[in-house]
Amino acid sequence: MKKFVGFMLVFVVFVATLMSGSPGMVSANSSFKDISSSYPYKEQINYLVNKEIINGYPDNTFRPDEKVTRREAAVMVSRAKGLSGTKRSTSFSDVSSKDYASGYIQSAFEAGYINGYSDGTYRPDATMSRVEMAYLLSQVFGFNTYDKYYYSDVNPFTKSYHPINKITAHGISEGYPDNTFKPTKDMNRTEFAIFVARSLEPTYRVTKKENTVLERVVTADVLNVRKGPGTSYSKVGSLTRGTQTYVQFTANDWAYVKTSSTQGYVHQAYIAKPVSAISGSIITIDPGHGGKDPGAIANGLVEKEINLAVSKKLQKHLEAAGAKVVMTRTDNDTYPSLSDRVKIAENSNSTVFVSIHANKFSDKAAHGTETYYNYTAPQGEEGKKLATFIQNRLYKAIDTYNRGVKHGNFHVIRENTIPGVLVELGFMTNPEDAKKLASNTYRELMAKAIYQGIVDYYNSKK
Repeated sequence: MKKFVGFMLVFVVFVATLMSGSPGMVSANSSFKDISSSYPYKEQINYLVNKEIINGYPDNTFRPDEKVTRREAAVMVSRAKGLSGTKRSTSFSDVSSKDYASGYIQSAFEAGYINGYSDGTYRPDATMSRVEMAYLLSQVFGFNTYDKYYYSDVNPFTKSYHPINKITAHGISEGYPDNTFKPTKDMNRTEFAIFVARSLEPTYRVTKKENTVLERVVTADVLNVRKGPGTSYSKVGSLTRGTQTYVQFTANDWAYVKTSSTQGYVHQAYIAKPVSAISGSIITIDPGHGGKDPGAIANGLVEKEINLAVSKKLQKHLEAAGAKVVMTRTDNDTYPSLSDRVKIAENSNSTVFVSIHANKFSDKAAHGTETYYNYTAPQGEEGKKLATFIQNRLYKAIDTYNRGVKHGNFHVIRENTIPGVLVELGFMTNPEDAKKLASNTYRELMAKAIYQGIVDYYNSKK
Protein backbone atom coordinates (compact mmCIF):
# COMPACT_ATOMS: atom_id res chain seq x y z
CA MET A 1 0.00 0.00 0.00
CA LYS A 2 2.89 2.37 0.77
CA LYS A 3 4.21 1.84 -2.74
CA PHE A 4 0.79 2.58 -4.23
CA VAL A 5 0.47 5.83 -2.29
CA GLY A 6 3.96 6.78 -3.37
CA PHE A 7 3.07 6.23 -7.00
CA MET A 8 0.10 8.55 -6.74
CA LEU A 9 2.21 11.23 -5.15
CA VAL A 10 4.95 11.06 -7.71
CA PHE A 11 2.44 11.09 -10.51
CA VAL A 12 0.85 14.24 -9.25
CA VAL A 13 4.16 15.95 -8.91
CA PHE A 14 5.08 15.21 -12.46
CA VAL A 15 1.96 16.77 -13.83
CA ALA A 16 2.42 19.80 -11.66
CA THR A 17 5.93 20.42 -12.88
CA LEU A 18 4.99 21.17 -16.41
CA MET A 19 2.01 23.21 -15.43
CA SER A 20 3.65 25.09 -12.63
CA GLY A 21 5.14 28.51 -12.50
CA SER A 22 7.83 27.87 -9.92
CA PRO A 23 10.15 30.70 -8.80
CA GLY A 24 12.59 31.64 -11.53
CA MET A 25 10.41 30.39 -14.37
CA VAL A 26 9.04 32.73 -17.00
CA SER A 27 5.53 33.04 -18.33
CA ALA A 28 4.22 31.55 -21.55
CA ASN A 29 6.66 31.76 -24.42
CA SER A 30 6.16 29.41 -27.33
CA SER A 31 9.67 29.97 -28.75
CA PHE A 32 12.36 28.33 -26.63
CA LYS A 33 15.95 28.38 -27.82
CA ASP A 34 16.41 24.68 -26.94
CA ILE A 35 13.27 23.62 -28.85
CA SER A 36 13.97 23.74 -32.58
CA SER A 37 11.31 24.19 -35.24
CA SER A 38 11.73 20.52 -36.16
CA TYR A 39 11.46 19.22 -32.60
CA PRO A 40 8.92 16.38 -32.86
CA TYR A 41 6.81 17.46 -29.88
CA LYS A 42 7.01 21.23 -30.26
CA GLU A 43 3.28 21.47 -31.02
CA GLN A 44 2.29 19.76 -27.78
CA ILE A 45 4.69 21.91 -25.76
CA ASN A 46 3.36 25.11 -27.33
CA TYR A 47 -0.19 23.93 -26.72
CA LEU A 48 0.47 23.70 -22.98
CA VAL A 49 2.50 26.91 -22.88
CA ASN A 50 -0.29 28.86 -24.57
CA LYS A 51 -2.77 27.47 -22.05
CA GLU A 52 -0.39 28.61 -19.28
CA ILE A 53 -0.03 25.06 -18.03
CA ILE A 54 3.74 24.95 -18.41
CA ASN A 55 6.38 27.66 -18.49
CA GLY A 56 9.96 28.15 -19.55
CA TYR A 57 13.02 29.34 -17.65
CA PRO A 58 14.46 32.91 -17.44
CA ASP A 59 17.12 32.06 -20.01
CA ASN A 60 14.36 31.27 -22.54
CA THR A 61 14.92 27.51 -22.36
CA PHE A 62 12.41 24.73 -21.88
CA ARG A 63 14.91 22.12 -20.69
CA PRO A 64 13.06 19.17 -22.24
CA ASP A 65 15.20 16.49 -20.59
CA GLU A 66 14.92 17.86 -17.06
CA LYS A 67 13.08 15.56 -14.66
CA VAL A 68 9.75 16.49 -13.12
CA THR A 69 9.24 16.63 -9.34
CA ARG A 70 6.26 15.89 -7.16
CA ARG A 71 6.00 19.56 -6.24
CA GLU A 72 5.65 20.54 -9.88
CA ALA A 73 3.05 17.84 -10.43
CA ALA A 74 0.87 19.17 -7.62
CA VAL A 75 1.00 22.66 -9.08
CA MET A 76 0.02 21.43 -12.51
CA VAL A 77 -2.91 19.38 -11.26
CA SER A 78 -4.25 22.27 -9.24
CA ARG A 79 -3.97 24.74 -12.09
CA ALA A 80 -5.53 22.32 -14.56
CA LYS A 81 -8.51 21.95 -12.25
CA GLY A 82 -8.73 25.60 -11.26
CA LEU A 83 -7.80 25.03 -7.63
CA SER A 84 -6.45 27.72 -5.33
CA GLY A 85 -2.69 28.28 -5.17
CA THR A 86 -2.72 30.70 -2.25
CA LYS A 87 0.09 29.79 0.14
CA ARG A 88 -1.14 28.13 3.34
CA SER A 89 -0.42 25.42 5.87
CA THR A 90 -0.45 21.88 4.49
CA SER A 91 -1.15 18.39 5.77
CA PHE A 92 2.46 17.39 5.13
CA SER A 93 5.33 17.85 7.57
CA ASP A 94 7.86 18.57 4.81
CA VAL A 95 5.82 21.22 2.94
CA SER A 96 6.02 24.61 4.67
CA SER A 97 3.35 27.25 4.28
CA LYS A 98 6.15 29.39 2.82
CA ASP A 99 6.72 26.94 -0.05
CA TYR A 100 5.54 28.58 -3.27
CA ALA A 101 3.57 25.42 -4.07
CA SER A 102 1.99 24.94 -0.62
CA GLY A 103 -1.44 26.13 -1.68
CA TYR A 104 -1.46 24.00 -4.80
CA ILE A 105 -0.25 20.92 -2.94
CA GLN A 106 -2.90 21.27 -0.24
CA SER A 107 -5.67 21.98 -2.75
CA ALA A 108 -4.72 18.93 -4.84
CA PHE A 109 -4.62 16.82 -1.69
CA GLU A 110 -8.05 18.00 -0.56
CA ALA A 111 -9.43 17.30 -4.04
CA GLY A 112 -8.18 13.73 -3.81
CA TYR A 113 -5.71 14.04 -6.66
CA ILE A 114 -2.58 13.41 -4.60
CA ASN A 115 -1.68 11.62 -1.40
CA GLY A 116 1.22 11.66 1.00
CA TYR A 117 3.36 8.91 2.48
CA SER A 118 2.58 6.98 5.65
CA ASP A 119 5.13 9.04 7.60
CA GLY A 120 3.15 12.23 6.93
CA THR A 121 5.50 13.60 4.27
CA TYR A 122 4.92 14.56 0.66
CA ARG A 123 8.54 14.47 -0.55
CA PRO A 124 8.07 17.41 -2.94
CA ASP A 125 11.53 17.15 -4.48
CA ALA A 126 11.22 13.48 -5.44
CA THR A 127 11.00 12.77 -9.17
CA MET A 128 8.05 11.15 -10.92
CA SER A 129 8.15 7.84 -12.79
CA ARG A 130 6.08 6.74 -15.76
CA VAL A 131 3.88 4.44 -13.68
CA GLU A 132 3.23 7.24 -11.21
CA MET A 133 2.21 9.37 -14.16
CA ALA A 134 -0.25 6.66 -15.15
CA TYR A 135 -1.79 6.65 -11.68
CA LEU A 136 -2.08 10.41 -11.62
CA LEU A 137 -3.50 11.02 -15.07
CA SER A 138 -6.07 8.23 -14.80
CA GLN A 139 -7.18 9.74 -11.48
CA VAL A 140 -7.22 13.42 -12.44
CA PHE A 141 -8.74 13.06 -15.91
CA GLY A 142 -11.19 10.31 -15.01
CA PHE A 143 -9.86 7.55 -17.23
CA ASN A 144 -12.07 4.95 -15.60
CA THR A 145 -12.24 2.36 -18.35
CA TYR A 146 -9.46 0.30 -19.85
CA ASP A 147 -8.89 -2.26 -22.55
CA LYS A 148 -6.62 -5.22 -22.07
CA TYR A 149 -3.46 -4.00 -23.68
CA TYR A 150 -0.26 -5.70 -22.64
CA TYR A 151 3.35 -4.60 -22.17
CA SER A 152 6.09 -7.17 -21.66
CA ASP A 153 7.42 -5.36 -18.57
CA VAL A 154 4.05 -4.75 -16.88
CA ASN A 155 2.80 -7.71 -14.86
CA PRO A 156 -1.02 -7.97 -15.15
CA PHE A 157 -1.15 -9.18 -11.53
CA THR A 158 0.32 -5.91 -10.18
CA LYS A 159 -1.53 -2.71 -9.25
CA SER A 160 0.26 -0.73 -11.92
CA TYR A 161 -1.34 -2.80 -14.70
CA HIS A 162 -4.75 -1.11 -14.52
CA PRO A 163 -3.74 2.58 -14.60
CA ILE A 164 -1.23 1.87 -17.36
CA ASN A 165 -3.93 0.14 -19.39
CA LYS A 166 -6.34 3.01 -18.74
CA ILE A 167 -4.01 5.64 -20.19
CA THR A 168 -3.16 3.30 -23.06
CA ALA A 169 -6.83 2.73 -23.86
CA HIS A 170 -7.41 6.49 -23.85
CA GLY A 171 -4.53 7.15 -26.26
CA ILE A 172 -2.22 8.84 -23.76
CA SER A 173 0.62 6.35 -24.22
CA GLU A 174 1.51 3.56 -26.62
CA GLY A 175 4.71 2.49 -24.90
CA TYR A 176 7.99 1.82 -26.68
CA PRO A 177 8.56 0.01 -29.99
CA ASP A 178 9.80 -3.10 -28.16
CA ASN A 179 6.39 -3.42 -26.43
CA THR A 180 7.70 -2.18 -23.08
CA PHE A 181 6.28 0.63 -20.96
CA LYS A 182 9.34 1.18 -18.73
CA PRO A 183 7.19 1.95 -15.66
CA THR A 184 10.06 2.90 -13.33
CA LYS A 185 11.72 5.31 -15.78
CA ASP A 186 11.71 8.94 -14.57
CA MET A 187 9.56 11.35 -16.54
CA ASN A 188 11.09 14.41 -18.16
CA ARG A 189 9.47 17.67 -19.21
CA THR A 190 8.92 16.66 -22.82
CA GLU A 191 7.23 13.43 -21.80
CA PHE A 192 5.06 15.41 -19.45
CA ALA A 193 4.03 17.74 -22.24
CA ILE A 194 3.15 14.83 -24.48
CA PHE A 195 1.03 12.99 -21.92
CA VAL A 196 -0.76 16.03 -20.54
CA ALA A 197 -1.44 17.46 -24.00
CA ARG A 198 -2.96 14.13 -25.02
CA SER A 199 -5.06 14.08 -21.86
CA LEU A 200 -6.47 17.51 -22.62
CA GLU A 201 -6.66 17.43 -26.41
CA PRO A 202 -8.00 14.24 -28.12
CA THR A 203 -6.42 15.12 -31.49
CA TYR A 204 -2.98 14.46 -29.99
CA ARG A 205 -3.84 10.96 -28.84
CA VAL A 206 -2.29 7.78 -30.19
CA THR A 207 -3.37 4.18 -30.64
CA LYS A 208 -1.25 1.31 -29.41
CA LYS A 209 -0.93 -1.54 -31.84
CA GLU A 210 -2.63 -4.56 -30.33
CA ASN A 211 -0.38 -7.46 -29.45
CA THR A 212 -0.32 -10.39 -31.86
CA VAL A 213 -2.03 -13.25 -30.06
CA LEU A 214 -0.40 -16.63 -30.72
CA GLU A 215 -2.21 -19.94 -30.39
CA ARG A 216 -0.25 -22.56 -28.48
CA VAL A 217 -0.91 -25.96 -26.86
CA VAL A 218 0.47 -27.36 -23.62
CA THR A 219 3.07 -30.11 -24.11
CA ALA A 220 3.64 -31.03 -20.44
CA ASP A 221 1.46 -33.42 -18.45
CA VAL A 222 0.86 -30.65 -15.91
CA LEU A 223 1.96 -27.04 -16.44
CA ASN A 224 1.83 -24.54 -13.57
CA VAL A 225 0.39 -21.10 -14.27
CA ARG A 226 2.00 -18.37 -12.13
CA LYS A 227 1.55 -14.72 -11.16
CA GLY A 228 4.89 -13.72 -12.62
CA PRO A 229 7.69 -14.78 -14.98
CA GLY A 230 9.53 -17.14 -12.63
CA THR A 231 9.14 -20.16 -10.36
CA SER A 232 9.30 -17.91 -7.29
CA TYR A 233 5.86 -16.50 -8.10
CA SER A 234 2.80 -18.19 -6.63
CA LYS A 235 0.57 -20.47 -8.67
CA VAL A 236 -2.81 -19.37 -9.95
CA GLY A 237 -3.67 -22.70 -11.54
CA SER A 238 -2.40 -25.45 -13.81
CA LEU A 239 -2.97 -26.73 -17.33
CA THR A 240 -2.88 -30.26 -18.70
CA ARG A 241 -1.32 -31.63 -21.87
CA GLY A 242 -3.11 -30.58 -25.04
CA THR A 243 -4.84 -27.54 -23.51
CA GLN A 244 -5.23 -24.72 -26.02
CA THR A 245 -3.77 -21.40 -24.85
CA TYR A 246 -3.38 -17.93 -26.32
CA VAL A 247 -0.10 -16.09 -25.74
CA GLN A 248 -0.65 -12.36 -25.12
CA PHE A 249 3.03 -11.42 -24.72
CA THR A 250 6.36 -12.91 -23.72
CA ALA A 251 8.93 -11.94 -21.09
CA ASN A 252 12.25 -13.71 -21.61
CA ASP A 253 11.55 -17.47 -21.29
CA TRP A 254 8.02 -16.95 -20.02
CA ALA A 255 4.73 -16.34 -21.79
CA TYR A 256 1.59 -14.72 -20.45
CA VAL A 257 -1.25 -16.95 -21.64
CA LYS A 258 -5.03 -17.03 -21.50
CA THR A 259 -7.30 -20.04 -21.56
CA SER A 260 -11.03 -20.44 -21.06
CA SER A 261 -10.46 -20.98 -17.34
CA THR A 262 -7.31 -19.10 -16.27
CA GLN A 263 -4.54 -16.72 -17.25
CA GLY A 264 -0.99 -16.13 -16.10
CA TYR A 265 2.66 -16.89 -16.82
CA VAL A 266 3.93 -20.26 -18.05
CA HIS A 267 7.39 -21.33 -19.18
CA GLN A 268 7.68 -21.32 -22.95
CA ALA A 269 9.50 -24.65 -22.97
CA TYR A 270 6.20 -26.39 -22.23
CA ILE A 271 3.98 -24.85 -24.91
CA ALA A 272 4.21 -25.31 -28.67
CA LYS A 273 2.60 -24.23 -31.90
CA PRO A 274 -0.36 -26.52 -32.58
CA VAL A 275 -0.23 -28.87 -35.53
CA SER A 276 -3.19 -27.84 -37.66
CA ALA A 277 -5.28 -30.24 -39.72
CA ILE A 278 -4.39 -28.15 -42.75
CA SER A 279 -0.65 -28.12 -42.11
CA GLY A 280 1.14 -29.17 -45.31
CA SER A 281 -2.00 -28.88 -47.43
CA ILE A 282 -2.08 -26.87 -50.66
CA ILE A 283 -5.07 -24.55 -50.91
CA THR A 284 -6.04 -22.28 -53.79
CA ILE A 285 -7.69 -18.96 -52.99
CA ASP A 286 -9.36 -17.18 -55.88
CA PRO A 287 -10.08 -13.45 -55.41
CA GLY A 288 -12.94 -13.06 -57.88
CA HIS A 289 -12.74 -10.68 -60.87
CA GLY A 290 -9.68 -8.38 -61.21
CA GLY A 291 -7.96 -6.31 -63.89
CA LYS A 292 -10.34 -5.25 -66.64
CA ASP A 293 -13.22 -6.90 -64.75
CA PRO A 294 -14.00 -4.88 -61.59
CA GLY A 295 -16.99 -7.01 -60.68
CA ALA A 296 -19.89 -5.28 -58.94
CA ILE A 297 -19.71 -1.58 -58.06
CA ALA A 298 -22.01 -0.03 -55.45
CA ASN A 299 -21.95 2.32 -52.46
CA GLY A 300 -18.43 3.44 -53.33
CA LEU A 301 -17.17 -0.15 -53.27
CA VAL A 302 -15.49 -2.11 -56.04
CA GLU A 303 -15.88 -5.86 -55.78
CA LYS A 304 -12.46 -6.88 -57.06
CA GLU A 305 -10.85 -4.79 -54.32
CA ILE A 306 -12.97 -6.35 -51.58
CA ASN A 307 -12.28 -9.85 -52.88
CA LEU A 308 -8.52 -9.35 -52.93
CA ALA A 309 -8.39 -7.70 -49.51
CA VAL A 310 -10.28 -10.54 -47.82
CA SER A 311 -8.33 -13.16 -49.77
CA LYS A 312 -4.98 -11.77 -48.62
CA LYS A 313 -6.13 -11.83 -45.01
CA LEU A 314 -7.32 -15.40 -45.49
CA GLN A 315 -3.95 -16.29 -47.00
CA LYS A 316 -2.18 -15.11 -43.83
CA HIS A 317 -4.39 -17.25 -41.60
CA LEU A 318 -3.87 -20.34 -43.73
CA GLU A 319 -0.11 -19.90 -43.97
CA ALA A 320 0.17 -19.30 -40.25
CA ALA A 321 -1.46 -22.70 -39.77
CA GLY A 322 1.10 -24.37 -42.04
CA ALA A 323 -0.78 -24.51 -45.33
CA LYS A 324 0.71 -23.60 -48.69
CA VAL A 325 -1.54 -21.03 -50.36
CA VAL A 326 -1.81 -20.55 -54.11
CA MET A 327 -3.44 -17.26 -55.17
CA THR A 328 -5.02 -16.94 -58.61
CA ARG A 329 -4.16 -13.24 -58.48
CA THR A 330 -2.23 -11.05 -56.05
CA ASP A 331 -3.06 -7.57 -57.35
CA ASN A 332 -6.04 -5.72 -58.78
CA ASP A 333 -4.45 -5.22 -62.20
CA THR A 334 -4.40 -8.91 -63.09
CA TYR A 335 -7.33 -10.79 -64.63
CA PRO A 336 -6.95 -14.56 -64.93
CA SER A 337 -9.63 -16.13 -67.12
CA LEU A 338 -12.09 -18.50 -65.48
CA SER A 339 -10.40 -21.50 -67.07
CA ASP A 340 -6.99 -20.21 -65.96
CA ARG A 341 -8.22 -20.08 -62.36
CA VAL A 342 -9.21 -23.71 -62.53
CA LYS A 343 -5.89 -24.69 -64.12
CA ILE A 344 -3.94 -22.85 -61.43
CA ALA A 345 -5.70 -24.88 -58.75
CA GLU A 346 -5.37 -28.22 -60.51
CA ASN A 347 -1.76 -27.75 -61.60
CA SER A 348 -0.71 -26.83 -58.06
CA ASN A 349 -2.16 -30.09 -56.66
CA SER A 350 -4.41 -28.09 -54.36
CA THR A 351 -6.81 -30.01 -52.15
CA VAL A 352 -9.50 -27.31 -52.00
CA PHE A 353 -10.47 -24.24 -54.02
CA VAL A 354 -12.19 -21.20 -52.49
CA SER A 355 -13.39 -18.31 -54.66
CA ILE A 356 -14.18 -15.04 -52.83
CA HIS A 357 -16.88 -12.66 -54.08
CA ALA A 358 -19.29 -9.90 -53.02
CA ASN A 359 -22.88 -9.70 -54.20
CA LYS A 360 -25.06 -7.11 -55.95
CA PHE A 361 -28.80 -6.88 -56.67
CA SER A 362 -31.23 -4.32 -58.07
CA ASP A 363 -33.24 -4.32 -54.84
CA LYS A 364 -31.07 -2.87 -52.07
CA ALA A 365 -33.13 -4.76 -49.51
CA ALA A 366 -31.43 -7.99 -50.59
CA HIS A 367 -28.84 -8.89 -47.98
CA GLY A 368 -26.91 -11.68 -46.38
CA THR A 369 -24.19 -14.25 -46.93
CA GLU A 370 -24.30 -17.40 -49.07
CA THR A 371 -21.85 -20.07 -50.20
CA TYR A 372 -22.09 -22.06 -53.44
CA TYR A 373 -20.92 -25.49 -54.59
CA ASN A 374 -21.73 -27.39 -57.79
CA TYR A 375 -23.29 -30.84 -57.43
CA THR A 376 -22.33 -31.87 -60.98
CA ALA A 377 -18.64 -31.27 -60.35
CA PRO A 378 -16.35 -34.31 -59.88
CA GLN A 379 -16.01 -33.46 -56.17
CA GLY A 380 -19.52 -32.04 -55.77
CA GLU A 381 -20.31 -33.76 -52.47
CA GLU A 382 -17.02 -32.68 -50.94
CA GLY A 383 -17.66 -29.18 -52.24
CA LYS A 384 -21.00 -29.17 -50.46
CA LYS A 385 -19.34 -30.20 -47.19
CA LEU A 386 -16.73 -27.48 -47.53
CA ALA A 387 -19.38 -24.89 -48.39
CA THR A 388 -21.44 -25.88 -45.33
CA PHE A 389 -18.53 -25.56 -42.93
CA ILE A 390 -17.56 -22.14 -44.32
CA GLN A 391 -21.12 -20.80 -44.40
CA ASN A 392 -21.82 -21.84 -40.82
CA ARG A 393 -18.75 -19.95 -39.64
CA LEU A 394 -19.07 -16.91 -41.86
CA TYR A 395 -22.58 -15.58 -41.37
CA LYS A 396 -22.29 -15.95 -37.59
CA ALA A 397 -18.92 -14.21 -37.42
CA ILE A 398 -20.08 -11.10 -39.29
CA ASP A 399 -23.71 -11.18 -38.12
CA THR A 400 -25.34 -11.25 -41.55
CA TYR A 401 -28.49 -12.97 -42.77
CA ASN A 402 -27.89 -16.65 -43.48
CA ARG A 403 -28.83 -17.23 -47.12
CA GLY A 404 -27.55 -20.76 -46.87
CA VAL A 405 -25.53 -23.23 -48.94
CA LYS A 406 -26.64 -23.46 -52.57
CA HIS A 407 -25.88 -25.17 -55.86
CA GLY A 408 -24.32 -22.75 -58.33
CA ASN A 409 -23.45 -23.14 -61.97
CA PHE A 410 -20.24 -21.09 -61.80
CA HIS A 411 -17.39 -22.14 -64.09
CA VAL A 412 -14.68 -22.08 -61.41
CA ILE A 413 -16.50 -24.64 -59.24
CA ARG A 414 -18.32 -26.56 -61.98
CA GLU A 415 -15.20 -27.37 -64.00
CA ASN A 416 -12.91 -27.99 -61.03
CA THR A 417 -11.71 -31.53 -60.31
CA ILE A 418 -11.02 -30.60 -56.65
CA PRO A 419 -13.58 -29.61 -54.00
CA GLY A 420 -14.50 -26.04 -54.81
CA VAL A 421 -16.77 -23.35 -53.35
CA LEU A 422 -17.71 -19.78 -54.20
CA VAL A 423 -18.38 -17.48 -51.25
CA GLU A 424 -20.63 -14.42 -51.52
CA LEU A 425 -19.63 -12.34 -48.49
CA GLY A 426 -22.56 -9.92 -48.59
CA PHE A 427 -24.47 -7.48 -50.77
CA MET A 428 -22.63 -4.32 -51.78
CA THR A 429 -26.02 -2.80 -52.69
CA ASN A 430 -27.40 -3.25 -49.16
CA PRO A 431 -26.43 -0.38 -46.81
CA GLU A 432 -25.73 -2.57 -43.78
CA ASP A 433 -23.84 -5.25 -45.69
CA ALA A 434 -21.89 -2.55 -47.53
CA LYS A 435 -20.66 -1.03 -44.27
CA LYS A 436 -19.24 -4.39 -43.23
CA LEU A 437 -17.70 -5.04 -46.63
CA ALA A 438 -15.95 -1.67 -46.41
CA SER A 439 -14.69 -2.24 -42.87
CA ASN A 440 -11.17 -3.57 -42.38
CA THR A 441 -12.31 -5.04 -39.06
CA TYR A 442 -15.12 -6.99 -40.70
CA ARG A 443 -12.90 -8.07 -43.56
CA GLU A 444 -10.59 -9.61 -40.98
CA LEU A 445 -13.59 -11.36 -39.37
CA MET A 446 -14.63 -12.66 -42.78
CA ALA A 447 -11.17 -14.04 -43.51
CA LYS A 448 -10.83 -15.69 -40.13
CA ALA A 449 -14.29 -17.28 -40.38
CA ILE A 450 -13.54 -18.72 -43.84
CA TYR A 451 -10.23 -20.01 -42.51
CA GLN A 452 -12.00 -21.68 -39.59
CA GLY A 453 -14.52 -23.23 -41.96
CA ILE A 454 -11.70 -24.70 -44.04
CA VAL A 455 -10.08 -26.10 -40.90
CA ASP A 456 -13.45 -27.59 -39.87
CA TYR A 457 -13.62 -29.33 -43.25
CA TYR A 458 -10.15 -30.84 -42.90
CA ASN A 459 -10.87 -31.91 -39.33
CA SER A 460 -13.98 -33.73 -40.54
CA LYS A 461 -11.83 -35.84 -42.83
CA LYS A 462 -9.57 -37.19 -40.06
